[in-house]
Amino acid sequence: MDRLLEEKICQYIKSGKDISDLVRNQNLRNADLSHALISDFNVSNQDISGCRLVGAKIQNSKMIHTIAHNVQFNYAEMQYSDLTYIDAQNSNFLNANCAFVRFAYADMRGCNFCDVTMTLSPKWAFKAKFSKNMIDLLKRIWDIVDDNTEAKLCEEIK
Repeated sequence: MDRLLEEKICQYIKSGKDISDLVRNQNLRNADLSHALISDFNVSNQDISGCRLVGAKIQNSKMIHTIAHNVQFNYAEMQYSDLTYIDAQNSNFLNANCAFVRFAYADMRGCNFCDVTMTLSPKWAFKAKFSKNMIDLLKRIWDIVDDNTEAKLCEEIK
């Protein structure tokens, strides 16, 4: 992303304008999109590692087969997003709203999920890879809920 585009994105963010058209098909590695409004965020099959989406309002998000290592999703509003097959190792979801986010087949090992809002259902995390402590928590919750759905999580490979 060139300097002029970065400045334009910064101006849009400050004025509360949607940056969807500005970031479409751009290299977002290490980009700072904090507090942005992104109404159409399709970064499927891209590498957005190191991107900062702190406090962003992300709608119609598709991050299918996306590499997203060390992404800052802190306080992001990203409900109903599709993160199927995302590789988001070591990303931060602190206080993020991930209600009804699809994490199927995702690699979420090493992620921070403190105070996250998420839909806890095996169908939303089918065969996802989480850190051992998160897997243990999910198994306890799903066992308590007992919705007759088998939780199929991949154990973290040591």
